[in-house]
Amino acid sequence: MEVNALFELSDPDLQKLITRGAAHYALVIKASRTHYRDLIETSEKHISKQFVQGELSGRVEFAPFLVCTQELSAFSADGWHDDFDGLSFDIPNGAVLAEDIPKDYWIDTADETPLGSIFGHKTNTDLPDGSWKCELSRERVWIVMSKFDTDRYHAARNTANNQPDGQYLMNGLYLPALLTVLYEADQNQDEYRDYRWFASLDQRLEAVGCKPLGSTNCNRLVDAQKVLDFPFSKMPMIARADTNEP
Repeated sequence: MEVNALFELSDPDLQKLITRGAAHYALVIKASRTHYRDLIETSEKHISKQFVQGELSGRVEFAPFLVCTQELSAFSADGWHDDFDGLSFDIPNGAVLAEDIPKDYWIDTADETPLGSIFGHKTNTDLPDGSWKCELSRERVWIVMSKFDTDRYHAARNTANNQPDGQYLMNGLYLPALLTVLYEADQNQDEYRDYRWFASLDQRLEAVGCKPLGSTNCNRLVDAQKVLDFPFSKMPMIARADTNEP
């Protein structure tokens, strides 16, 4: 597994510290499930690190910093808040000069599919045939069906796996389920923030250029289609119409 990170720093005074070797970027990586913790230090904006399989698993936190590598005397920066205008400070070696908000990613090596770390399936014998519901548990968003429908779903999925007909499942099941989850998570961000699927879904939204969970004024119908790579356009009857096939 390879992890890549790109540091963005706009303050020119802090950039000068890096240029002359008085500061460097630092990335703290923590994976509580595997008890892994590491600190990567560099003067380059881009870093890349290979990890042994199993070192990172579950929720992994990446915390970026800018750190002094030598003592700074009477240091000041024009980009500081107005409250510090005209002031200077003696800063010790190892002090943090800047930091960004840590980002969490969920790494699930057992299933690398885009929805694999978000949705799961289970049976409820009390649920009527022909209907399904979502349950937002800590580990997964469960799509719940009757026993009869669960068997039919698995048979259909196995038949349609990697085939055009599989887009019927994406449109008829996963699209409305994902849309429900997006709206629920936006409205109840504090309740679901620590749920396993929350970080995975946030990561997927970022990858396709959508606002993170908890945002306002989002068109989550469009976002859900982006996450699923616009499954409607891949439905067999639509694809055939595009190519003028009978």
